[in-house]
Amino acid sequence: MQYIMQAELETGNCLKIIQTDGGGKYTGADVENFLKDKGIKHKLTTTDTPQHNGVAERLNCYARTCVIA
Repeated sequence: MQYIMQAELETGNCLKIIQTDGGGKYTGADVENFLKDKGIKHKLTTTDTPQHNGVAERLNCYARTCVIA
C-alpha cells in the first residue's frame, strides 16, 4: 500500500475511497485491515471488466491484444 501513502504525501490529501477489481491482489485480509485502519472505503468492481476500471485497464487490455496479434 506504498502507493496510498505516497499519493497522500504528495498531494497533502487523505484518500477516502479506493476502487479495485475483485481479482484477488487487493482483497486479502491484511489489505482490508490496512484500509479499515486508515478509514479508506474499498469499492470492488467485477473481475475482468475493463469498463469498470478506467482508462489504465482499457490500455492494458489494448496492449495485450496488440501483443497477441
